[in-house]
This record gives sequence, structure tokens and C-alpha cells, in this order.
Amino acid sequence: MNLKHILIFCLSVVYISGFAQFQDDFSDGDFTQNPIWDGNTSHFEINSSKYLHLISSGSDTSYLATASYIIRNSEWSFYVKHSFNSSSNNYSRVYLASDNFNLKGSLNGYYVQIGSTQDNISLWRQDGNILTKIIDGTHASTGNSVNKLNIKVKCDPNGNWSLFTDDQAGVNYILEGTTLDTTYTNSNYFGVFCKYTSSNSTKFYYDNFYAGNIQYDTIPPEIMDVKIISNSHLQLFFNESVDSATCENTQNYQIDGGVGIPSSVVKSSTDNSTVDIYLSSNLVYDKAYNISVSGVEDIAGNAMGTQTLAFRWYYLQKGDIVINEIMSDPVPTVGLPDAEYIEIYNNSNVKVNIKNWILTIGSSDKILPEAYISPNSYLIIGHQSDETYFTPYGDFVGLSSFSLTNSGTDLLLRTDSNKLMHFISYNSNWYQNVAKEDGGWSLEQIDPENTCGEKTNWKASNNLNGGTPGSINSIKSSNPDITAPEIDKVVVVNVQTLQLFWKEALDSTIALNTQLYNISNGIGNPINVKASFPDYKSYTLQLSSPLQMGIIYKLTISQGITDCAGNTTSSNFELPFGLAETADSNDVLINEILFNPKNDGVDYVEIYNNSEKIIDLKFLRLANWDSEDETYTNIKDISTNGYQIFPKKYYVLSTSSSKVKQQYFVAEPNQMIDMISLPSMSNSSGNIYLITNSLQFIDGMNYTEDMHYALINNPEGISLERISFDVSAFKHSNWRSAAVPGRNAEGFGGTPTYVNSQTFKGKTSSNVWSRSPEIFSPDNDGFEDFLEISYNLPEGGYSANILIYDANGKLIRTLTNGEFLGQSGHIIWDGIDNNNQKAKIGIYIIYIETFNLNGDIQHTKLTCVLGGKF
Repeated sequence: MNLKHILIFCLSVVYISGFAQFQDDFSDGDFTQNPIWDGNTSHFEINSSKYLHLISSGSDTSYLATASYIIRNSEWSFYVKHSFNSSSNNYSRVYLASDNFNLKGSLNGYYVQIGSTQDNISLWRQDGNILTKIIDGTHASTGNSVNKLNIKVKCDPNGNWSLFTDDQAGVNYILEGTTLDTTYTNSNYFGVFCKYTSSNSTKFYYDNFYAGNIQYDTIPPEIMDVKIISNSHLQLFFNESVDSATCENTQNYQIDGGVGIPSSVVKSSTDNSTVDIYLSSNLVYDKAYNISVSGVEDIAGNAMGTQTLAFRWYYLQKGDIVINEIMSDPVPTVGLPDAEYIEIYNNSNVKVNIKNWILTIGSSDKILPEAYISPNSYLIIGHQSDETYFTPYGDFVGLSSFSLTNSGTDLLLRTDSNKLMHFISYNSNWYQNVAKEDGGWSLEQIDPENTCGEKTNWKASNNLNGGTPGSINSIKSSNPDITAPEIDKVVVVNVQTLQLFWKEALDSTIALNTQLYNISNGIGNPINVKASFPDYKSYTLQLSSPLQMGIIYKLTISQGITDCAGNTTSSNFELPFGLAETADSNDVLINEILFNPKNDGVDYVEIYNNSEKIIDLKFLRLANWDSEDETYTNIKDISTNGYQIFPKKYYVLSTSSSKVKQQYFVAEPNQMIDMISLPSMSNSSGNIYLITNSLQFIDGMNYTEDMHYALINNPEGISLERISFDVSAFKHSNWRSAAVPGRNAEGFGGTPTYVNSQTFKGKTSSNVWSRSPEIFSPDNDGFEDFLEISYNLPEGGYSANILIYDANGKLIRTLTNGEFLGQSGHIIWDGIDNNNQKAKIGIYIIYIETFNLNGDIQHTKLTCVLGGKF
């Protein structure tokens, strides 16, 4: 024994007569005094929850001990939490009595073992290095991912030992066993001993140690909770075991609201703190009641006075308990801990126990432990190791495994009877704030009563800490769903199966009616409709006969479809569909791009179906091209579950169609497609490619900000539009700034989902060289903004020099310098001179020199007029 231990022993001797017992709840935040604990002190701390907490590392054993001299006529009690499933290498001991300070060494005494191979609580005697089990517990288990236990041991004056446990960490103790053992009557120390592997080296917690005289129960029982089994059957829970005679006396119970005294009360055969109450008259659904209890005694004979508990018979409905806040990416931290969490909220007016409820994250099911959530209250769910971080914010439930995907995943909350409470499928677009997507900010629900709102009901937190776990959301406001459901798309699964996708969840009891759907060309009503679970947003239609290639069918959906908020469609939907064909190069073209959005806008790419085919976008992707490595990068699926595009139609791809519609006129809202993310689109330069899933090239273009009309001071919010489908998208001259202002707001220019403002509108000519229009006005207003010089050569193999002169013969602009031509095509002059200035109003001469390798040289002159406003 070292000097420090001698000092502890001597001090203890001084106080033994007056302090034969001790208590420590660590509320002073210190285990080095009042009382003094010693041993592996660097392996322990008092955490923020005022628990004695193991903070070791690696695989090891650790202990702490303090002076204690009691054995006979004594009682010990304490709280233990193990955040792991115990095993032969992961358990703890609480030494009630030891003659040796070193709890790792040879000693004589008694200890309670919490866990090991049998996952139980047991009482042992240690004789030197020989260990003997004297009580083998059979009730409480340590085989859970989180084990919270209150343990009590008594030894009477004759050496009769009793071991009690409460595996809910309450005071409703169950007797694990008794034994007679008189081997030792003296002790020097009390202590804790932990054995652990590296993964559990920080998962031991202790609190509320008591060692002293036997505590006799003088406190009457209390009613803790009531559970409604049916309209005539209740279960009432006391905080401790109760006396059978008094708890089964019906006169000790009274229920208001006209129910009165129960017809019978029966004590549970498996739990001495629970009674089943059978009513003489039935409860009314969703009516508030009070049950009053008096005269019930505990097993020590303490009788309770009158106590009253409110309750109501209510079945939880979908949306009563909702997922209300998500922190999937806490780094870089703003003000909250570096820890992920989900917050749930109680929308109902009843207190709810979530024991054995199922939280599904992605494809992983998490069984929730017992925890109560009161009406209009919050519960935080996270990893069990983060408990100390979140307890200051509110009620917390820790799970042994808990991980959220930053970019998004499915979250599903179900009751213990598998009833759906809430489902969402969040992604980073829900933040509606690009800066906050990068981490440190939670996603908050705007209106917890709008459980069908999805993206429209979620935004990034505005709280300065980055989130509001355990309290009212910073963005909470009324946001009811008052809009009738809208169809998103119809997908052909196979020749006899369609899948309908809606923009929100529907009332499936209505949407499953086959008579609501009719397919043209003689197919008629589907023979069966199935709903998707758990989102109820897609419905599979089994057709009566197979579809045929080359036919565009029409699906008519009758009015009366209702969403989960109760909004009903008042008109029919009509959607075209058909069997899709394979897209070849140039079947689908990139027609417009916005790479420098304005005012919290988003990039977009418009594509055009240049073919006569129905094409399914699930077989196409967007990507960037890395010219150094000669490979595609940042490849993004356009629509994993399919989206049909039809001949000669325009479709816009973005991460937020709602933002595009806010800033631009959108002629065809149903031709907007939301992607999770687009390939990289820098504000200054880049490229965008359209490819197949097998990386076959379909179309592509390179862009720079210099491709914008030279006289535009600020190109933010202005798209680049393709002038001609007949000219390669890689030719910079085939792109032009969209007309400004657009049809929505000043400063915005773009034509998403409809014909470009800068498309070629000139007339074709049989002449070898022609130009159109005769007069053009390059002011970027969308009307005759450029001159198109067209050619139809008798054969290929020619190159051309094309020069623009003013009326005085001065060279103004060199359009081409030996450019190799196809047999036919177009060359654009945007009215800009060689000094990057707008040419003056007037008449101009277009001088064209064509030549080939055979020495054939031809000269052509055309005239045009550059007009403008005076």
C-alpha cells in the first residue's frame, strides 16, 4: 500500500465511528474527494451528466476504490449503464466489500457482476483468486445494445444476502435471488472494476452509490402510467411492486366521465407493479378521462393517498409522431456538437411510449428503447456515445449504431405494431440554401402538421447554433398543403406494366381504384393497381393487353384523386406514353444551358428530342469531359426510374424546377425534371455532355463566358441558347445569349421548355450563298439579333474566308479565316466588329472566298443592313 492509500485508510479510521456509510452521486463533479476514490484515476471522469464515466482506450481493466467497512446489516445500491452487449471480455463488477484496495489483485470480499457470457446480474464471493457465484440472477439482462440498471443488495445481521434489480433503472425492483453466506464480516473498501475491449472502452457509466444501513421502505407507491388496451380494458403501472389484496380492490379506483368503479382489477402475473383494470362501461374514443387511485399499498405496507392520472382512448394515426429535424452533416460545426441526430415530435394530444418502435435509416432498422414523448414535445435520437452532448438540449435516446447520409436517404418511423407514422426521403436539395448544404446546419420541418409536404415543408435551420434539437424549430410556421395532387410522369416498366409517379403521397384507398384509369387504343382500364410503400407516391398499373411499338398512347386519369392531406383533383389528367426506343447520337440535343445563375438560382440544361422516337431518360446521363485523361467525369443519372421524352419537345434538367419557375417563364411545367445534382458547371467555362449509360456520346458542348453577347455587362441569370440544330453544338458561333429581359423578370434571360429566343428564323435559299434577314438589329431583344450566312455547295472539300466590310470598304470583321466547310451549313455574324464593339448602323458587304485543294477559287459578294433604334 502506497503512502496515499495509507493516508486514505488512516482518514477513514478517524471517521469510521461516525461515517460507517457513504453516498456519492458525483453532483460535485469530482471523485477525488467527499468521498475519495483512487485507483486508475486517469481512466475515469465525471461527465456533463454527472456520471462516473470510463474514458480509457484499448483492451484493458480499470478500477476505482473508496473506503467502506460495512457488510452485516447493510444495504448497497447503485446505477449502472453499459452501452454494449456484455461478453466474457466486456463486463463490470461492483465490489461491495474488499479487504484489498487493488481490485485487480488477490482479495477477500463480495461483488456484484454485471454481465459476462450469461448476460445477467449475479452476486459473487472472492477468496483470494478463487471466484464463487453465490446468487445467479435470472431476471435482468445485459444483452442489449444499451443496458440501464438500478441494483440493490442487502445483507441482514445473520448473513442472509438478497440481490434485487430494476432493468428500467427505476425503483420497481425484482428479487434476483437469496443466499446465506457468513464467510466475511469485515471490509476495507468498496469499488468498481471494468473489463473491456477497445470498442467498449468508453461505454461504462455509474451513479448514485449508497453503502450503509438497510433502507426500509416508508414511501407509498405512485401511479406512473396507464395504457389503453381496448375501450373496456386498461393497464395501470405503479412505480413499485404492490400488495395483491389492496391493488385488486375495485373500490380503490374511480374513473370520471361516467365510467365509475371498474368491474374487476387483476394483478399481472409477470409484473408485480402492473394491474389490469376491466371497466364496467366503455370509454368514448378520443375523450379525456381521469383515473383516481387511493388505498393501494406496496409490499412494505405503505398505503397511497389519492392520486389522479389523465388519459384518453386514442389510436395513433399516421403523422401523430413525425420526424421533425435532421442533422446529417454536422461538420464544420456552427454551434452544435459534432454529432448526427434525428429529432421526432409528438403531434398528438397523448403521451406516447416509443418502446420497440422501428426507425429505418436507409435499409437499416433500429429498434427504439423505452422512452416517453409528451404531447407537443420533442425527442432526440442519435448514437449512444453522443448522449452527453445532447442531454443538455432535451430528452435523448441513444442507439448502438446510428449514421445518416449527408446527401440524403429514406427515413421511416413505424410503431411496434408496424403502423406507419412518418416517411420522408430527404436529400441535400431540401436545404434550399447552397451554403448550408456543406455542413453544420440541420434540416428543419416548417410545419409539423403538414406531414405530406416533403421538400416544400423543409429548409435549412436559421438558428445561430445551426439547429434546434429538443426545441421548437427556428423556421416553424403554418405551411398547410392546400394544393391538389399533380402527376409527375408515367413510366413504361414493360409491355404490360405502367408505373405512375405523383409529386406527393396519395390516399391509396382511392388511388387503387382501377376505374380511375383508362388507356387509349383499345386497352381500357388496368386489371390491377398496386401502391408503393412507404411513400405512396407511385402506383403500378397492370394492363389488360400488351403495348405495341410505334404507338403513342394516352393515359387518362379521372378526377377525384386525393393526396394524403385530403386535397382532391377536380379535372382529368392526360399523359402520353409509349414503348421507348434507343437513343443514337444527335437524337437528343443540348439546346440551352444556364451556367451562371442569378439570385439564389440554379444551373439548368435544356435538351431537345430531335428524333421521331420516344426516348427514356433512364438510359441517358449528363457528364463532364476531362480532356487530359480523355474520360467522362461527374457522371449523373438523369432519372433512375425513368422519364419519357417525346419527339420535338424541350425538357429542362435542374436540381430545383421550382427555382427555375420562379425566375423564368416556363411554358411546359410538366417538362421540368429534377436531378439530385448536375455535373460541374463553372460560372466562367466548362463543358456538358449527354451520354448513354454505356458512355456512348449523344451530344455535347464546350462553353466560356465569352460566348455571351459582347455588349452584356453582367451575364448572371442569362442562358446560352443554341441557334441551329443543324450546326454542331461544339461551334461557339452556334450559341447566343438568350434575349433580355426574359418573360419573367428584369435581368433574367432564358427559354426553358420552349423554343429559343435566338433560334434561326431565316428562309432557306437554293443559291450557293445567301443571307437572312436582309436587315438585322443586334440588340439581344430576341428579334433578328444576328445575321445567318447560309451555304449549299455543289460538293464538299471547300474552305472559306468570310470578311465583313463597311460601305467605305473598311474591314470590320473577319468571320472565318480558311475554315473548312461542310457541303451545307450556316455561319453567324452577331454585329460585333474585330474590336469587340457593336458595329455602326449601316450597309455592309459580305465578301466570301471559297477554295479547295484542286485550286478552284470562287468569290461571292452579299450585302446586308445592320439596323437599330435611334
